Amino acid sequence: MLKKSDFMPDGGQLDIYYQHYYAHTHCNNAEAFLAILKGSDMAVYTVFKALNLNLEVRAILDITTDEFQNYLDTEEALPQEHKPDYLYEDTPWPPLFRTHSVVGELGGRWCCDVVVEEHEMDKFVQFWSDDYRMVEWVNEPQCLEIDMYHATYGNQPGIRYMYSHAAILVAVPPASERGVLGSTE
Repeated sequence: MLKKSDFMPDGGQLDIYYQHYYAHTHCNNAEAFLAILKGSDMAVYTVFKALNLNLEVRAILDITTDEFQNYLDTEEALPQEHKPDYLYEDTPWPPLFRTHSVVGELGGRWCCDVVVEEHEMDKFVQFWSDDYRMVEWVNEPQCLEIDMYHATYGNQPGIRYMYSHAAILVAVPPASERGVLGSTE
């Protein structure tokens, strides 16, 4: 697929949710996490690694099951440094700006001890994530784990929580640079 010039001709970010359940909020070491991959998850990782592609294993905040999704649907909701023209510092290829994904690190559930109003969710998520990435998703998420929770207060106090999924993030180079993929020279 990567040898086809019409597949992501300008390159971009190709991301795949893991199909097996892993306690990804309890593992903050990506190398240790990779040692426990199973079945198709290990196969996908191994193939992209063999092609010498830039890979990351990350936690993806599940914003689709929350009213926060509606908030992120507007470009104005994104902080200035996360506008769609943002390019990754560690990847020389521009991402595909199709969907909003809130990407965080693996490991450790995050608890906020500050009460956050609903309209301040952008500030809350900035603590959890290092950036917003626009990505091309290959599949749908399968496994959820509570990753972030905080106190709420409106008419009564409560606790709000959000889930995350583990995923592999693959930086796909432009078609013009793919001829050397997998070479060991």
